[in-house]
Amino acid sequence: MKKMFILIVFLTLILSMGCSFASDINDNQNYTAVNTAPVDNNNLTVINTDSNELKDSNSENQLNTNNNEIKDPKSENQLSPNTYEITDDNYDEYFNSEKGDEYGYLLENSTIKDGDVIKIGNVSKKIFFITKSLNITSISDDSLLTDSIIFLREGSEGSNVTNLHFENNAITNSISREMVIAITTLNTGNILIYNNTISSIKNFAMSLINTTNSKIDHNKISTYNPKASAKWGGKSTFLIHSSSNNIISNNEFESSAANCISFKVGLPRHTTNEHRAIKSDNNTIENNTINGTIGKNLAMCWLIFVQNDGANKIGTIFIRNNTIINGNKGIYAPNLVEGTEIINNKIINCENGIEVCNAKVENNTINVDKNAIISSKDTIIKNNNITTPRLGLLIKDTNITILNNNFNITGKDNYAIAIELDKSNITINNNTINTYYGIATRQGNLGNISIINNTINSEKSAIYMTGTLDSIKINENKINVYNNQSTETGIVINGTNNSEINNNIIKTNGEYAIVTEDNITIKNNYLTGNTNLAEDAISQVNENVSDNYPHRIAYNFNTDEKGNIIARIFDNKNNPLSNKTVTYLINGTPSYKTLVTDKDGKVNISDIYGKVNLTVIITGDTSRYIGDKNITFTVKTIRKTEERLATKIVSYDFNQVAVDFYNGERGGYFVAQLLDENNNPLANKLVQVGFNGVAYKLITDSNGLAKLQINLAWAGIYTFAVAFLGDDDYNGSFVVNKITISKKATSLVVPNKRYASSSKSKIITVTLQGQKAVGSGHVNGVGKTVKVTVNGKTYTAKINSKGVATVKVSITKKGTYTVTTRFDGDYGFNSKVTTSKLTIV
Repeated sequence: MKKMFILIVFLTLILSMGCSFASDINDNQNYTAVNTAPVDNNNLTVINTDSNELKDSNSENQLNTNNNEIKDPKSENQLSPNTYEITDDNYDEYFNSEKGDEYGYLLENSTIKDGDVIKIGNVSKKIFFITKSLNITSISDDSLLTDSIIFLREGSEGSNVTNLHFENNAITNSISREMVIAITTLNTGNILIYNNTISSIKNFAMSLINTTNSKIDHNKISTYNPKASAKWGGKSTFLIHSSSNNIISNNEFESSAANCISFKVGLPRHTTNEHRAIKSDNNTIENNTINGTIGKNLAMCWLIFVQNDGANKIGTIFIRNNTIINGNKGIYAPNLVEGTEIINNKIINCENGIEVCNAKVENNTINVDKNAIISSKDTIIKNNNITTPRLGLLIKDTNITILNNNFNITGKDNYAIAIELDKSNITINNNTINTYYGIATRQGNLGNISIINNTINSEKSAIYMTGTLDSIKINENKINVYNNQSTETGIVINGTNNSEINNNIIKTNGEYAIVTEDNITIKNNYLTGNTNLAEDAISQVNENVSDNYPHRIAYNFNTDEKGNIIARIFDNKNNPLSNKTVTYLINGTPSYKTLVTDKDGKVNISDIYGKVNLTVIITGDTSRYIGDKNITFTVKTIRKTEERLATKIVSYDFNQVAVDFYNGERGGYFVAQLLDENNNPLANKLVQVGFNGVAYKLITDSNGLAKLQINLAWAGIYTFAVAFLGDDDYNGSFVVNKITISKKATSLVVPNKRYASSSKSKIITVTLQGQKAVGSGHVNGVGKTVKVTVNGKTYTAKINSKGVATVKVSITKKGTYTVTTRFDGDYGFNSKVTTSKLTIV
C-alpha cells in the first residue's frame, strides 16, 4: 500500500506542475539533460514520453531550431517583419531579372530587409541570391519551384528556409549558367533548412560551402539519374565543403546511383583556393535515412563519401543513429580524416559496409554482402554486430583495437573470414565469432598482436597465422572447431618469435588442437574433443610446451536457512580449490568484497536479497585451472514485504543562472542520492524526477547517485518531484525540490572611439556577454539585439558568434558625442545600458 501511495502522489504532482517549456532529453549512462525554450502554454503537448521528448504542438510554425530544440517563433531579433509573396508574375519586382552579374540578386531599391518573410509560390527557372537574414517559405502546400535555386550568401546569416518543394531537371540556369542546385549556402552560417522536399535529376540537390553552425533538418532530398551506369552514377545528393559545426539530422536522402552525402573538394565557380584551405570539421550526421535505392550494385553509389584533395585533412565527423541502406558502400572515409565517430548506425543491404581510418566504430549493426569493415590505422572497433557471407573485418594498417564485437560470417568458402590481418599492433579482445574461417593473416611481417578472451566457433581453423611473426599472444580464448574432419585444427601459427599460446580452451575433432613451430610458449591450455591428451594434441612439442591439462573450474551453489549463498569451487575431478581469493558482482556491479575459499573450497556470501544475478570470480592464481571464471546465479530468496528496508532520498534545492543552450552552453547537474535505512547507497535503482508532466527516468550509480543535467534557458522557479517507487527489497521514498533559474548578469562593453571627420568608415563596436551557468567566465550573447543611439539616431545591430556587433554611423560634424548602448534583456540575460564617447575631429 505504501508503494501504491507514493506512486499516486508522484503521478499527481508531475501532472499538476505547469511550466511552459519544450525539451530535448539526451540520456548518457546515468546522466540526463533537460533543455528548455518558451512555447505558448495553451499549445503544449506531450508526445512520445517513452523517448523523454517534448515537442510544441505548433512545431510547424517554428522558424529556427538548433540541436533538436524548438525555438520561439516570436524572435526578439526581428523588428516589425514584413511578408512578401513572390511568383513568376512579380519576381522581377524584387529580384534582378536582367542578364549580368546582378542576375538573381535583390534589386537595389528593394524594401526587403533583415527579418522579413519571403513566401514563394509557383516559379520556374528562377534564382534567389539571398544576402539578408530572411525567413523563406512557401505560399501554400501546392507551391512548386521548378529548375530554381535558393542561394544563401554573405549577409544571410540567421536565415530560415522551410517548407519549399523543388523539382529540378536542369543542369545549369539558361541565363546565368549557375548550376541548378536547389539550395546552396556559401560563406554564411546559422542557417536553418527545415522540412523541404527536393527532387533533382541532373544535378546536386543541396550544397554547403564554407558554412558554419547551421542545421539541415527533416528534409526529403533525392537525386535520380535515369542514365546511371556502373562507371558513373550522376551527381551526389548532398555536398559539404569547407564547412564546420553543422548538424544534418532527421532527413531522408535518396540517390538512384551516386553518392548520397559527400564531403567534396569543391564546386565549380564558387570554390576558391581559399576555400580549399578551410577544413571541414565537427559536422554531425544523425538520425537520417540514407538510401541508395537501386544503387547497391553500382560502383559509384557510396552513401556517405569523404573525399579530400590529398593535402588538407577533413576534421571530425560524427555519424550517429542513421539507417544506411541499398548502397555499394555504406560509409567511405579511408584517409586524411582527423577523426570519424560512427556510432549506433544500421548499415544494411549494402554491397560493402564501412571503410575508415582514425575512427571510432561502435554499436553499429552491419549486414552486407561482401566486406563489412575495412580499417586503416588508429581505429577502435567496438560492440558492433556484423553479419556477412564474406569478410567481416580487414585490417590494412596499424594500431587497431577490436573489442566486444559479434561476428556472424555466413559464407562457406575461402572468402568467409571473420578477421583478416595485414599489419601489426592489433588488439582483438572479448569478441564472439561464428564463422567459416576465424582469424587469419596475410603473408608479411606482423607483430605485437594480442588475441585474448574471444569465443570462436569455426568450421575451419579458428586462428591461422603465417608469415614472419613476432610477439603474438593468443591467450584465454574459447575455441570450438566443429567440423568433424580430422584435418581441421584450432590454432595454426608458423614463423614466429617471442610468442605464446596460453590458458585457452580448445575443442576440435582434428588431429591437432595446436600446430606451431619452435620458439613459442604453449602453457596451461585445456584441450578437448578427439585430442584429449596434451602431449598428443600439439605438434612440434618442445621444451616450452607444458601444463596443458584438461582441468577446469566448476561451481556449486546452495543456500542455508538464513538465505546466505554457499559457493563451492572445485576442479573437474571434484577436488576442492582451497585458499583461492574470490570476489563477486551483484547484477554486474562489483561488491568490492573479497573472500577466501576454505579447505572445502567454499565461501559464504551473505546479505543478498531478491532476485539477482550473482557472478563469482576467482582473482588468485588460477593458471592450472583454465576455463570459465565466472557464473551467473539467480538468488530466489525474496524478503517479505514487512521486512523491506526503508529508503530515503537526499537532494537539495538547486540554483543556477539560465543556460544559453542553443549556442553550446551546458548547465550543472541536479543530484539525488538514494540510501537505505542504514545510510548505505543503493545502486542500479530507478529514480524518477517529475517535471512539467514528464517523469525522467534515472538509474543510480555505485554511490546511489542519480544526476539530471539542467539546461533551462528561461529564468524562473521550477519544481522537481523526486521519487523511488520501491521494489521487492526496499520501500519507496519521495521528496520535492525547488529549482531556481536566474537571469545571467550581463556585460555590455562599448569602447570610446575617435575618428577624423573625413573618415568614410566610423564604426562603433559593442561586446555583449553573459555570466556562465557553470564555472567562472562569460558566454557570448550570440544573436542578441543591441540598440546604439548617437546624435539622436538609433541603430540596431545583432551580436555575432564572437560576442561582438558593429554599427556604422554617418556623422561628419566635428565634436564629441555621447553614445548610449542598450540591451533590453530577454528570457535569460538581464538588461544593460552603458554610455561611451564618439569624438569626430
